[in-house]
Order: sequence, then structure tokens, then C-alpha cells
Amino acid sequence: MSGLNLLLIGATVFQRADAGRLTAKGLVVDYVQEFSRWFNKVVWATSLSEEEAHTQTVIDESKVTPCILKLKAKAWGWLSSYLILRRVIDRQTVIFLHLRNVWLAPVVLALRRRAKGLFVYVANDYIQHSERSKKTRRRIYSYLYRLSHELPIRLADGAVVRGRLNFERTKRLNPNVIETMPIGLNTVLYKRTKEPCSGDLIRILYVGKLVKGKGVEVLLQAFSELRRCLRDKELLLTIVGTGSEEERLKKMCYDLGISDRVEFLGFVDDKSLLSRLYAEADILVAPSTYYPEGVPRVINEALLHGTPVIASKVGGISQQFQKGEILLVMPGDPKGICKLTEKMVCDHEFRRAFLKKQESHRQVTWISPAKQHSDFIFATLEGNER
Repeated sequence: MSGLNLLLIGATVFQRADAGRLTAKGLVVDYVQEFSRWFNKVVWATSLSEEEAHTQTVIDESKVTPCILKLKAKAWGWLSSYLILRRVIDRQTVIFLHLRNVWLAPVVLALRRRAKGLFVYVANDYIQHSERSKKTRRRIYSYLYRLSHELPIRLADGAVVRGRLNFERTKRLNPNVIETMPIGLNTVLYKRTKEPCSGDLIRILYVGKLVKGKGVEVLLQAFSELRRCLRDKELLLTIVGTGSEEERLKKMCYDLGISDRVEFLGFVDDKSLLSRLYAEADILVAPSTYYPEGVPRVINEALLHGTPVIASKVGGISQQFQKGEILLVMPGDPKGICKLTEKMVCDHEFRRAFLKKQESHRQVTWISPAKQHSDFIFATLEGNER
């Protein structure tokens, strides 16, 4: 124990299970709770989702103290969050702000001098979102959104970032930056039993949110075309995730005549099941069109399981994977996804050459991101005191 307390803000949202207990995404819960190994007390502050609970992992309040915030860009929400956080911050508290919660940035900056230190976590492509919002929202929103990322980065003691693109951007604003290990499934619980794309049944997998910008409709169009191209193969598309577009996507499957070959599993919080889905999949597709991706962790999880990946050239994806270990397509290109999938299935020499490029990722040992982040925080604070 360091004698310090940690206030972690964001990372995901809380949900309330039927028994009234707080739950959250299992992989994130594991990450946050592990900080209790190195900090005297861990307070996790985030919002409570109003949606029906789909997460199953209960927060262990012997390791983490949950703190529910009202994360809305309104005066009352800011004041409420300020008063709640002020009560838990003292000179022994380190603030760790996960910057998807940008509207909390003014509150955190107002409180940072009460704390031992301030660190920020940057995962999404906030510049892409800011630029796009110039067209979809007012320019003032675009400016404030970018400022709410870059001002905390500048004023923080250190920044933890996901991906090379964010590393290079953040380094221009703050010299004390590290690139994080993925906060995700870092253990192969089910091993692959056959070479991908080599059988009569071809399983295609999508893991992620079902929201606009994620490009799932592009994947459905590609899958529909693929059924016509690979008539001698049995195809199955498995979609893991939930979101506001789910019903529209199911209707699209019906309209395309592919409902019988597309399964929607909802949100999967079981690590064993998730590992099995990766191990059984022949290809993972990450088809984002304009969602502000940094580097989706699902790509690393798939590579760890030896699963080929087709991904859109958005965010930091193409910069992160430069050695041909994943297949890249332009955003919104169903024909591109279809052609690459067909090539993986039908061209044996291409497939084996491609899989060879993936081997280094299967041998990677992921260190604990919570340990990596804690070490970085302690080293920075120790350096500040010299």
C-alpha cells in the first residue's frame, strides 16, 4: 500500500441489477478493482445508466467505493458533481480522469489543487469527433469539446493514452505520457482448434456498440454480398453488443434476407464466453465509419486468439497496425470487406502468409494495465517531490 487514495472518474457507467447492487462491464470492473492492491482507498466516480441493466459483474465494495455522479452539461449537474467530489478529495488523493467524460473537466480542474496529483486517460480520437461536430453541431460545441480534452491534458501531472496516434498528439501538450496496455481480455481462456477460414463453416464476428458510426450496417451489407460470393460455404455472423441501433439493424437483416444467418447475442460480460467466441471466429470485423475510435481493444483481443481482423481506416487503427497484421478497408466500403473476406477464405497462400504476420501478437504477454498505470502515477509523483 502506498498510503495514497485514488479517485478514478469515468471508464464506463454503473448499472443497477435487480437486487439493487451496482454492476458494470466486467473487464473494466476488474481493472478498477485491481488498483486496490496499490492504493489505500479507491473511489470510482461515474454516472448511473438509466437503461435496463445488461452487465453482470457486481462491484466489490470491499475494494472500491462507488460514487454516483450526474454527468450532464448543466449548471446543476456541475454543481452537484463538484460538491460530491470535493468531499472525497484531499491531499492524499490522486485524481485519474478518463476523458470520455469531458463535461466533468471543468469540475476536475477546479478541484485539482486540493489533490495530490491529476492524471488523465485518453482513448478516443477526440480531434476527429471535434472536426466532425463542426458539421453536425455548432462550432462552439466543437471548440469546447476539444478544449475539454486538451486543457486537462496540459494541466495534468501525466497522461495515459491508448494508441500511437494519441501518444503523438498528447506528447505535444504534455511531456509526461505513456501508451497504455489495452484494458480488455488479456488471457486466452479458449484456444483455437483449427486454422481460420479453412472450414466449410465461416464464422464472422463483430464485438462492440450498436450505435451510429460503428458501421454495423456496412457489415450487414457486406455479409449479404458475401453469401452470394461464397455459395459453397455456410456463413454465420455473430454480433456481440447492445445499443440504440439494435432494432434497426435487426430489421435491416430481415430486409436483406439474412436474418437466419445473423445472431445477436447482446452484451457479453462473461470472459469465458467472449474468449470462446474469438477462438471460434474465422474473422473479426471492426467496420467503423465515423465513430471516434482510438484503437479498439477488440482488435488486440482477436489477435491474441489468432483471429484475423478486417478493420476500417479510422482513428488510430492504421497507425497502430503498420506491419500487415490486420486487413484494412476504407470506411463505409461493404465491397471491400466482402472481397477481403472472400480472399481469406479462397486464397490459401494469401491466408497463410497473412496468418504468419499475426504470430507475434499471439505471443505477446499483456501486463496488467492497472499495475502499469499505478507504477506511472507513483513514479511521476516521486519525481515531482525531488
